Amino acid sequence: MQVLKLIKADFMKLKYTPFYWIHIFVPISVVTAFLLYYSYSKINSISKLNGFFEAISIAFPLIIGVICALVMEQEKKAGKFKEMISTENSRGICLFSKLMVMIICGAISLIITVSGFYIGFQYFLKQNMFSINLYINIAVVVFIAQISLYLFHVFLSIRFGSGVSIGMGIFESMISGLFITGLGDGIWRYVPCSFAVRFSDGFF
Repeated sequence: MQVLKLIKADFMKLKYTPFYWIHIFVPISVVTAFLLYYSYSKINSISKLNGFFEAISIAFPLIIGVICALVMEQEKKAGKFKEMISTENSRGICLFSKLMVMIICGAISLIITVSGFYIGFQYFLKQNMFSINLYINIAVVVFIAQISLYLFHVFLSIRFGSGVSIGMGIFESMISGLFITGLGDGIWRYVPCSFAVRFSDGFF
């Protein structure tokens, strides 16, 4: 019950920040951009779907870096992490609560993105050749592969500040993009930020 109360409180704290808008605006923008591009592109449907999930996987580390920086910066401004080091609520429980908020919202954001793309690709562009189950399976794998990055970026934000978290997110997105190619062969499995893009490629 204590954890649930903390999670609810953390959701309320973020009400007047860009946190929720990012999780709504980014999916809508991504879906719109891809559907517009694919309406003119001549590449086949398999390449289109693969490219869509590759782009999501590459962008995720940067978005996670920004989100973790935003949440931790808000906590710092609210009370210089006072709640997280209080005797009533242990640091571990408070961190878990904030991680759950970010992970839940990240999952919802991904659901919006993937379902929006599926609807547009299936019913508007009429180019879809795949079942909804494939979309769900790839989305689940991609998201699970990113969870460790939330932990990493929360640590970076607390220890070194929001700038380091965002900067590392940019670097990780660049690395994951490079590791789609032969540059990542043999070493990608040791680099967490490249897991999602490699796993999603495995479906194709």
